[in-house]
Amino acid sequence: MIRTIRERDLYSRQESLPLGIPSEAIVVGAGGTGTWVALFLAMSGVKRLHIMDFDNLELSNLARLPYPESEVGKLKTSALLTLLVDLRPELTVECYDRATDMNLALAQGEFLFDCTDNVGTQTRLFEHSKKNDIRYIRVGYDGLHITVTSMPSGFTTDEDTVGYTTTPSWVVPTVMAAALGVYKAMLAKDTEVSGDIGELVRPRREEAGEPNPLSGNALSLVNVGRAIETLREPSSTYIPIGSPYTGGHGVNVWTDTPIIPEEEEESDEESES
Repeated sequence: MIRTIRERDLYSRQESLPLGIPSEAIVVGAGGTGTWVALFLAMSGVKRLHIMDFDNLELSNLARLPYPESEVGKLKTSALLTLLVDLRPELTVECYDRATDMNLALAQGEFLFDCTDNVGTQTRLFEHSKKNDIRYIRVGYDGLHITVTSMPSGFTTDEDTVGYTTTPSWVVPTVMAAALGVYKAMLAKDTEVSGDIGELVRPRREEAGEPNPLSGNALSLVNVGRAIETLREPSSTYIPIGSPYTGGHGVNVWTDTPIIPEEEEESDEESES
């Protein structure tokens, strides 16, 4: 990607990271997760964004979105456009009022970030991405539960079915879900995350003289980057809540290799010798 002198200075501290930054991306849904996904993409250096949403900003949205109260009543896409261009004047932003088939055909991108809560819409966006060789990433939250996946939710195509059940909303899981979605796109494409934030991130216990129950493939507060790279697409191993492999706490993750406690690994090596 060709950068100006200003852009080289701007992104100099992330150049050493193996980031796969797309030049163009599509974000459907400019609410809680969609706004933060677009911000993280723009701040990472994406050159062009296509943003789709029909809704207006409400006062309750500002509890999890970085807008002043003067923006209430405006289209979410319009408010987001202003914010993005203020941060990155060189960014090109295309806004659409709905994710219609025509608008999706006009929008181009290596990734489509699905930040909607409608199961029928998610299914349609997934099928569009699959047909047009676009990488689909669904980013969402349900109360304190966050989801980042390459699959739509549910199995119904009912356009009236929403994909969440909990009305409480908080900025922290909103931002965490968006950050993990962009992480999946740029660093770990096979990452799949589904769980309450309390299950995904816990403080280490060694510092308090106790063994850490969440080691290896589970996420810990001080080692999120290494641990999250062990989360893969659904395959041979599923670790449910309460699994003994995660100290009884459990996390909703999928891995492509069986997870075995360290002591069992050692015993297997001894038996082979």
